[in-house]
Amino acid sequence: MGQRFDTMPRKNQLFLWVCISIATATTVYLLTKSNNGGMLPELCRSAYEQQHGNPPGNHGSIIVAGQLISDRDILSYEPWPEKQSRENFPGMLPPVVHYVWCGDKKFRFHDYLSVLSAVKLIEPLKLIFHYTHLPQTDSYNTWFQELKASIAGLELRQLSPAPACGSKDLLQAVMGALSTDGGVLIGSNVLLARFPNQFTGQTSSLFAFAPNSADKTQGIAFTKSGFDEATKNSYLETIEKIAPSKNQNDNNCVTVEAYNARPDDAVCVIFNDVIINPRDIIEAQTPFAELARWLFYGSRAPALPKQDFENPIPRISHFIRLKGSKKPEDRGMYNEEFSFNHMVNILSALYVAGFERVFLHLEGEEPRGRWWEEVKKERNVTVMKAVRPSSVFQTKVDVVQHVSDVLRYLTVYKYGGAYQDFDVTWATRLSDSLLAYPAVAGMEWEQKDKEWPESFNLGVILARPRAKWLRHYIETHKDFRDNDWGFNSLRMSYKTYELYPHQLLLDRKLQVICCSGTCHPAWEKPDYRRSGINDKRPTMSFSWQEVRAVHVTCPKPHPSLASPNAVKNGKDMFAEIGRNVLIKSGRQHLIS
Repeated sequence: MGQRFDTMPRKNQLFLWVCISIATATTVYLLTKSNNGGMLPELCRSAYEQQHGNPPGNHGSIIVAGQLISDRDILSYEPWPEKQSRENFPGMLPPVVHYVWCGDKKFRFHDYLSVLSAVKLIEPLKLIFHYTHLPQTDSYNTWFQELKASIAGLELRQLSPAPACGSKDLLQAVMGALSTDGGVLIGSNVLLARFPNQFTGQTSSLFAFAPNSADKTQGIAFTKSGFDEATKNSYLETIEKIAPSKNQNDNNCVTVEAYNARPDDAVCVIFNDVIINPRDIIEAQTPFAELARWLFYGSRAPALPKQDFENPIPRISHFIRLKGSKKPEDRGMYNEEFSFNHMVNILSALYVAGFERVFLHLEGEEPRGRWWEEVKKERNVTVMKAVRPSSVFQTKVDVVQHVSDVLRYLTVYKYGGAYQDFDVTWATRLSDSLLAYPAVAGMEWEQKDKEWPESFNLGVILARPRAKWLRHYIETHKDFRDNDWGFNSLRMSYKTYELYPHQLLLDRKLQVICCSGTCHPAWEKPDYRRSGINDKRPTMSFSWQEVRAVHVTCPKPHPSLASPNAVKNGKDMFAEIGRNVLIKSGRQHLIS
């Protein structure tokens, strides 16, 4: 038995503490040098992430009222002294915010920003959400649920009887609530842009409203303390008289465009028929985007991923095929003859994209046929038995494509590298610069739900081992929907990007998806999205040399990639890509 610490001589205790300190410091140093901090204890992780430039306030996901929402710490953010309240002691302003919500409608991202502006600029102890109808939610617009899960002092208070939206009666009703204790009123479609410098310890009230607006609640009101009926009527008269002044930012709420022109003066911003989503603020170089980023992400800088050339995405690629599909286009990987097109796509990973190893995760017996024998000649192709998931977060997964989805995310999270569908042909080499990002994904062209600004297609994805973005995305499968084809794979992957854009590079040229004879370049302006294969609007032309990969989703294979003769004689870009693969892989004899 060793000696107890408290019975040791003092010098022995000191010596032991020094040894423990040295050992602890060495351990922490070694752990912080690990890839992505993957082995870090939780106590060290936050400091590590701060050091590596990740914005504050981002965590995981939780289920609230049957909906998956982001569990975000909205109270962690960089200081912005020019915007925030200078209140250093109680008494200057009652710490209560009254927010006005009127109408039976959806609570969208710009509404969420409005409430966040009150939370971060006022830091209220209580936020009273005055409503006529509780906000609607859908699979994309979960912002109100996130609000309820994030603000401890949120109080929902129904206006009854409900005044008409935008009416003077509605303004009077909320001003009546304000009269009890004072505080701050934030009206409909209004964002607080800064704490007003005019409101000091000697000021009893301050008002900034949209001049000549039909919506009488479109503005903000600051009152130092409760007030009587006569004072309330006086305040209402003051608000009613607010009109455009020579300085359009003086005691007025301004549009987004006006704020961008003079951001230092405006007290508040109004949203009139404006739809704003996270994608609009991630990297935009405007004053409003900077303010919105600070409100949403907690950081003013563009929310972009950083390159790390010392810790690149490994040059390995994973293919997955599972038993269960009976589709004719999936022939060749279910114990049947291996197709020519599958061989071309595997060779494209090695000889065009520049992957050093290819891993085929296959279920069942090994494929057979001439083209499979050709693949087996490659020393850098390894066949592995696929580990088939049966559930994700204890929810059963039956649809074979969804089973494959889950396996690909877990595989790339563990090993890193690329995942590619068997219908993806690499067109150009992946640069070291691209692989220096923590993760890379591209877009889906088909728009199934118009509420979603965009969606991802993870038929191609690149990531480091234990990539943080991929970890967050996997967590979204806590709300797994086996009966909804694109919810988890297409839409929630995009939502994860909106929440964590600093952890993934959105590369619109990572893949071009082609279906039914039409290719969909995701950088087309004004909009590359289409409603489906029956949407026959033409798409922009492009050169295959400017993209990383071509992803043919229907029909499979593309006729020009179906056989050596098709590749040899074809006149389109698919035949050109096929010839490029065969030549670079030393198999030009197949088309000579």
